[in-house]
Amino acid sequence: HGAFRYERGNVALATEKAVQIDFSYAFHFDDLEIIVNPFYNRIRDYIYLSNSGELVEDLPLFEYEQADYAQFYGVDFGFHYHPHEAHWLHVESSLSSVFAEDMSRNPLPLIPQTRLNNQIRIDFDGDRKVQFKNIMVQYLYFFKQNRLGVFETGTADYHLLNLGATLAVNTSKPFIISFGVRNLLNTTYIDHLAGLKQIGIPNPGINFYLGFKVELNHNLKTK
Repeated sequence: HGAFRYERGNVALATEKAVQIDFSYAFHFDDLEIIVNPFYNRIRDYIYLSNSGELVEDLPLFEYEQADYAQFYGVDFGFHYHPHEAHWLHVESSLSSVFAEDMSRNPLPLIPQTRLNNQIRIDFDGDRKVQFKNIMVQYLYFFKQNRLGVFETGTADYHLLNLGATLAVNTSKPFIISFGVRNLLNTTYIDHLAGLKQIGIPNPGINFYLGFKVELNHNLKTK
């Protein structure tokens, strides 16, 4: 009941066998790096979890099924802009997209949304006892997912905005403090792969985090 669904196993499942091809090409310039990584993965006897359309005790029943073969293909694309005249500035962006189909080119269920990740980071130099190391602004865009398996429901697109900062405290045992806010705009959204999607519970709204990192230097005794 913690997953709000039932899963039915399948003793007839065969072992998956896969072949994957990746191609990666990178462009390096003085201030800019661009990486393109298309991929193709073909899987025989692909095992996947699918909504059966049935209910057990008012909860959806998922079943483990097997396709004769499945193909996954997509691309990862990214760039990093780091100008020499503004060495403190980092502008990064990445796009990840994957498509999945069975042998009849029908979409397979539970495939993540295409995701765009943009980030701007500003670094700070200094040797003060308490020193900001960096601040970061991150913008995420998740495209809508309308390539759906049987009995699977679609997912709308949504935007997320995150802020973060890192503070260094230079004492005899230096430590790092990281803090920030996720989902700054308090967006109401449900991720396509969220475990509680089927009962309509959204992902977390605006939330804050605080972290500490201490580096301990200690030489272990050796025999």
